[in-house]
Amino acid sequence: MGSLNMEFGKIDNVVAARFNIVTPMFLGGADQKAEELRPASVKGMLRFWWRALNWNSMRKGAADDASALRRLHDEESRLFGSATSNGMGGQGEFLFSVTYSKINEYKWNRVQPQVGYLLGMGLFHFKNGVTRTSIRGDFSLGLRFRTSTSQADRTSVLHALRIFGLIGGMGSRQRRGLGSVALMELSGAEQFVIPKNARDYASILSGLLANFEANLPPFSAFSALSKIAYLSKPTSMAALEAMGDELGMYRGWGREGKVFGKPAKPQFKSDHDNMYAAANGKTYPDAAPKRLVFGMPHNYRFSSGGNVSIQNTALKLQRRASPLFIHVHQFQQEELAVGVMLMLPALFLPSNDQIEIKGKVCKKVAPKVDWNDMEKLLLRPAFTQGGKS
Repeated sequence: MGSLNMEFGKIDNVVAARFNIVTPMFLGGADQKAEELRPASVKGMLRFWWRALNWNSMRKGAADDASALRRLHDEESRLFGSATSNGMGGQGEFLFSVTYSKINEYKWNRVQPQVGYLLGMGLFHFKNGVTRTSIRGDFSLGLRFRTSTSQADRTSVLHALRIFGLIGGMGSRQRRGLGSVALMELSGAEQFVIPKNARDYASILSGLLANFEANLPPFSAFSALSKIAYLSKPTSMAALEAMGDELGMYRGWGREGKVFGKPAKPQFKSDHDNMYAAANGKTYPDAAPKRLVFGMPHNYRFSSGGNVSIQNTALKLQRRASPLFIHVHQFQQEELAVGVMLMLPALFLPSNDQIEIKGKVCKKVAPKVDWNDMEKLLLRPAFTQGGKS
């Protein structure tokens, strides 16, 4: 795959990988209990990262985004399998299994406000604490390739496995650093480098970003516009807290002039003032708030009274997942944990969509965002930058 610097050596038919769950992972079905990692869910994450890695190469040889998307879909279905109503689906190029070791429920003690901020509503209540069970521990993935599978196809799948193990996660709030996973061991693929420390880790990810092109992807995928930043802390939970602190201090207006008990330094005063006016039926802004770049839904609640909700007018696209991915990584041979922020700019919403600002009066505006408003977060002093500048 031309988008990556490192190529694998010979890959066996059977590949086994062990992962550590670095930060508490929230899984579960209707009862919202964390019990197991379902193979279909794990495979779904591999597919996500495969698409993110391969969009660039698919777009190079295509006339437009639509034809590149069709080609990407066809290739993904061939490698990972597909299911269709007409019975024309296929198994893909490998069989897949998940096994467990040392999986335990994570016992929460006092939750720091910065971590509570990342957990968000649904996982955390300011009075009751964490509202769902979560897990920590190790799990392993097994991939058994067909004997007919080409070396190039095996390499393509293993690149997705690698990036999942470097910056991926699973479960609720995975884009906010919960459920981060770290690849610890791999067998069946020669010349595969697992980072031993923070320096190796940053070098691998920075190299990954070096060869993509600058076109804005139509979905969350790597491009030359992607940015990455790091910070190191003694433990994984300390790293998660630090990431929450940076995000909250950057985005927050605060209450009584404070964010997390510290003096607020508002970066988005116009957002606050415009939405406060909207909540009280005054003049509405002609543009979306700058913080919309972090995703939707995007709501405001004011302590003095009044609420504002912002949503897409297209009923099928009420949610826009955040283009900012937070990850926490640990290593076998280094005590430090690394907090990572990865920015994957992409088409925010279809160009003909509008968003609706709903306060006392409703108003529709274009969903335009400025990626510089997100990149400034990654340039804060706490971070070390990586990747293509």
